Amino acid sequence: MHNYFERRLERLERELAYSYAGGGSGDDRRREFIIGVLDALRHVRRAVLDEGRTDAYTAAILENLPPFELGQYVCALTILSHPDGDGARRLLLDSGGGGFMPFIENIVSHHLKAQSRGF
Repeated sequence: MHNYFERRLERLERELAYSYAGGGSGDDRRREFIIGVLDALRHVRRAVLDEGRTDAYTAAILENLPPFELGQYVCALTILSHPDGDGARRLLLDSGGGGFMPFIENIVSHHLKAQSRGF
């Protein structure tokens, strides 16, 4: 199962790479962001299973996240069409994280294209 997710992450990174110039630490930061999106997807999807646990996803956690992590959750919530997505997006914009929006929109767009192709 781990190899499956590694391959998906590598494919997503390759698909997104054409949109971003630069290298070095920018690539590391992009990979860190995408890994965080995958973790946020897992966290949000497990909310029902984790209900009652102190580490369960709730919209309240979004208010205390720095823009980088909040951007990861905005991306995940958007991909999942989660009802908290709009509020998280407003929080991100209010926190000065609007610079993440083009990247988030690119990831969501690639996800939707992959989904339409059956991936």
